[in-house]
Amino acid sequence: MAILEIKKVVILLLVILIIGCSNQNTIQPVKEKVIVGGDLDAHGCKASAGYSWCEARQTCLRSWEDSCELILDDSNFSNIKVVKDDSSPMYLASKGNYEYPLRYTLEQLNQVKLEENLIFLIKEKIYLTKDPELVTKTQGDSTIASMEVGDVLAKSYKKEVQAALTKKVDNVIPQITCSNASDQTTVIYLILGKENKVYKSYSCIIIEGVDGKGLIMSSEKLAYYFLSKL
Repeated sequence: MAILEIKKVVILLLVILIIGCSNQNTIQPVKEKVIVGGDLDAHGCKASAGYSWCEARQTCLRSWEDSCELILDDSNFSNIKVVKDDSSPMYLASKGNYEYPLRYTLEQLNQVKLEENLIFLIKEKIYLTKDPELVTKTQGDSTIASMEVGDVLAKSYKKEVQAALTKKVDNVIPQITCSNASDQTTVIYLILGKENKVYKSYSCIIIEGVDGKGLIMSSEKLAYYFLSKL
């Protein structure tokens, strides 16, 4: 009997050992689920999706898609001649055979930030677009801003320039947003914001002003820029 009881105990121990080894092989560690794009930094930028905060432009961007750099160096415009127009309150900005009346000198526009390399976004077809309410909000200054930079692009660069709106109001004025920018089309978008500056967002050129006067100043800074690249 004693031998029989010992055999039962040994068999029981073997069964327990086999079950324990089997469970050890089948149990897998729980992996933490990672949600791509689910993490946000203090500015609301999704780091896992490649976005980081750009202080200069006050926005989230991907470094391989957009530049965060804004320039203030007006030495790039040294090839432009600016004189006072005695017959009006305007200034005459000229380079070569091209001359344009503008409201501000380069010195007066020194604090308007402008991003470099915008010239590479200029295509054959150019739309200058804005929200339909912007004209009323700026008392018509947004229209002046559009005309001044559009004049330089149409006459000096021989581009087809057309006014547009971001919302459909009739069948005459085209509805254009930054999403319409392409390899054949340039979109220049006028907006109100916190600063007077000009920059690109993806393939769209943004003219930003704190008010109507600011839009004109930013637009003229861009006009000087395009003149300097002739």
